[in-house]
Amino acid sequence: MLKLLELFWLVARRRLGPEDIPVSAFLLQITGVAYMVLQAIMLWRPSGEGVTAAAVISIVADVVIISAFVGLLLRFTGNLPRYQQTLTAFFGTGCIITLTALPITYFYLSVPEGSEVLVLPFLGLIAIIIWSVIVNAHIFSRAISRSLPEGVALALMYFVINFQLLEAIPK
Repeated sequence: MLKLLELFWLVARRRLGPEDIPVSAFLLQITGVAYMVLQAIMLWRPSGEGVTAAAVISIVADVVIISAFVGLLLRFTGNLPRYQQTLTAFFGTGCIITLTALPITYFYLSVPEGSEVLVLPFLGLIAIIIWSVIVNAHIFSRAISRSLPEGVALALMYFVINFQLLEAIPK
């Protein structure tokens, strides 16, 4: 298990790419489930609501969106055989990024609104979003054998599409 975390940490740090991830349906399933569980923890609110039905729908929609986006991109570029590795890389690095974001998110939610202290966790969350886009750009560029700037364009396109579609889900 530690080897897998290390592998995804190296991808998240851009030391390895999705091509370095083993081709394994089982690994894809494990990382997909772990990703969804961590997203549920991220969306869980201690105020008594727990994880709402809207949060569950958002999590499933997020998984469907990235799966479809990666599938269409790889099919369009003729790299469909890289689908399992690429999607596993997204889920695995998504877990790493979410684990990093969890304490900052809960700190942000615990600070009273209007407090000057809100700036620190807010900046932390912005930094994590930027890191996430950079990691996604790295994965996209390596998956389709293109330059990092092309990967950045794809990652930003994915970010906007994902954000718009998830915002359309009724809360």
